[in-house]
Parts: sequence; structure tokens; C-alpha cells
Amino acid sequence: MIESGRAKHAYDCTQMKKGSTEYRSYVKKMPMMIKVNGLAQTIVFYESKSHDHRDVVKHVESWLRKEEVRKRLSLPDKVSLMEAVCKMETEQYRLVTYEIMELLGWMRRFVDAHAKTKEDQT
Repeated sequence: MIESGRAKHAYDCTQMKKGSTEYRSYVKKMPMMIKVNGLAQTIVFYESKSHDHRDVVKHVESWLRKEEVRKRLSLPDKVSLMEAVCKMETEQYRLVTYEIMELLGWMRRFVDAHAKTKEDQT
């Protein structure tokens, strides 16, 4: 159930940004940035950058705001992802990081598929 919800959310989000090569690039780079720099630092970096960077964070945040996800991860309601991440205990931080990495895996697949479809049409 969660995996199919993740996939649908990732598809819907990436569909909205289908033509943006910048968005595609930022989705693809984010997992490695999280691995190297940590979740909090990556979120702060993305929030400080361009519109497409912030859109990636908004799409991740919108997944985490879904009631079933928020409850499963014990996330506060109506708090920004940046604020929530900065206040988390270590175990919750790891769980949220894992959840975000799983979502980004789906988003990466879809941005690649959208790009491939666009190439095939030209």
C-alpha cells in the first residue's frame, strides 16, 4: 500500500514538472546529496536555491504531509519539513531520511521515463 502510494505521488509530482530539465537534475542529485551531507543540510540547501530546487522539496514535503505517512513517521502537522527535521530525534531522523530516499527513488524513475518519452517523440 505504501509503495504504490509513493509511486503514485512521485508520478503526479514529476508529471507536473515533466518538461523541466533542471527539476530532473535536482531530483537525481538529491539522494547523493542526502547521503554525503545529510538530510537537514540538503533540505536547507535546496530551500535556498532556485524555484525548481524548492519544488523538489515541496513535492517531498507534500508526501510527508499525507495523513497515513505523517502518522506512521510521527511527524507534526503544519510544520515545515526544514523545521521538523531540525527538531527530530536520531531514530525518527533516520526513518524520515529512509522514507524520503524511497520517494526520491520513484521520482528519479519517473523523471527519467519522462525524459525518455520526450526524446522518443523528437
